Amino acid sequence: MVGLYDFSVCISMLNEEDNVGQCIDSILESSKGFNCELLLLNNGSTDDTKEILSGYEYIENCQVVSFDQTVGLNLARNFLLKRCNSKLAVFLDADGVVSPNYFSILLQNISPEFS
Repeated sequence: MVGLYDFSVCISMLNEEDNVGQCIDSILESSKGFNCELLLLNNGSTDDTKEILSGYEYIENCQVVSFDQTVGLNLARNFLLKRCNSKLAVFLDADGVVSPNYFSILLQNISPEFS
């Protein structure tokens, strides 16, 4: 059974070779001590995003999927959402990083009003 403190972190990316490594590494660091899964979608990138993501496939609870062609952001997010195995899905952009206490802050601010 999935608990309230589980997170699915979803990232759809397109041509983010310059950013994706730093983004994922910040999530991995911040999620230590939490039950998280990482869902990564290469949305038809033409740069080296797909190759960079392949380096993260070995991580436990990490799924990497690559589309050959780009689909709209809503379709990509729905694709990821259907694969989530937790009650809480977090969608992030690949061109950002999260703070070391990101998941702790999320837990402090969770309320039934969130959707």
